[in-house]
Amino acid sequence: MKKLIALCLIALVANCAHKHDRNSYKTFGTKVFKETDANGDGVFTKKELLDRNKKSFDKTDANHDCKITREEAKAAGREKQFDEHGKLVKKGYYTCKESFAVQERHFAEADRNHDGKVTKEEHKKYFLSKKGKKDDDNN
Repeated sequence: MKKLIALCLIALVANCAHKHDRNSYKTFGTKVFKETDANGDGVFTKKELLDRNKKSFDKTDANHDCKITREEAKAAGREKQFDEHGKLVKKGYYTCKESFAVQERHFAEADRNHDGKVTKEEHKKYFLSKKGKKDDDNN
């Protein structure tokens, strides 16, 4: 019985890890796309992206000083995102203004046809290019 419970726990943990694989478009990229496409029309605009970013920033910025420190990011389970801001974190924090600038740059890169909207296909290509992939093994 103990072996069965242990095997079930291992399977559950492995399944959870797969569902949140930040390198897979199917498991992580589609989740991000759905969360960003606030009105569910199959595309997202820069406004939708920045609104999502603001909500996420506000949740992470525990003391609401418009700065996210490594400690705040770690407490919110977002230390990896903190590290992804690269040179911004050399000073030990990044601001909401810097975070928005990063998101605006991401949007401009993802919106390949420059129509002011990012389709799921554009998002997938952008996501995979950032991961150094041409295709997702888990489409």
